[in-house]
Amino acid sequence: MREVKLSEDGGCVLVHRHGGEFFVTSPSCAHFGAKLMKGVSSAGGRGGAPSITCPLHDATFDLRTGHLIRGPAGVDGIATYKA
Repeated sequence: MREVKLSEDGGCVLVHRHGGEFFVTSPSCAHFGAKLMKGVSSAGGRGGAPSITCPLHDATFDLRTGHLIRGPAGVDGIATYKA
């Protein structure tokens, strides 16, 4: 997982690679804005979706869709982009 800077004003994305596939997401959690770079990016074993887990409150997001897989109720998903 790498944070890639897109502009001089601080805009960036996270790029994840699992099994030769690339995923691009927003760099911050939708809940409290925690840096997802400090979280855990997982390939999604046992048939699960590749995911990123927030280091602050353990919310887990699907890297393909950005949808919340588990975590606090009311948390929005994260943005995903085409790689």
